[in-house]
Amino acid sequence: MKQRFARWLLHLAGWQLEGARPAFDRYVLIAAPHTSNWDFPLMLAYAAAFDIKVTWMAKHSLFFPPVGWIMRALGGMPIFRHQSRNVVDAMVGVFGSVSRLVLVVPTEGTRDRAEHWKSG
Repeated sequence: MKQRFARWLLHLAGWQLEGARPAFDRYVLIAAPHTSNWDFPLMLAYAAAFDIKVTWMAKHSLFFPPVGWIMRALGGMPIFRHQSRNVVDAMVGVFGSVSRLVLVVPTEGTRDRAEHWKSG
């Protein structure tokens, strides 16, 4: 039901679905360029349309209660950008510890136009 509703919404918005869901249990989806607030609802709609449970990264300030509870329920993972942490190594560890994971990575790390992707 959720899948059909998402496909219908995307069709109404003028989007065309093509292809199929990857046949892997663990993979990374690159979200680039990330330049609009519409990227978030579109990502969720496409994930629902292809019946994919996604985990996505976003700045930690988006995860304050009560909104944070909803963000986490939708698959959100807070990233503390102001601290020096190796997110790439942490994600490699997560991939090694679970049997299923689809991770959405907004490579610029911001909605502003960026010349380079974040290195992690």
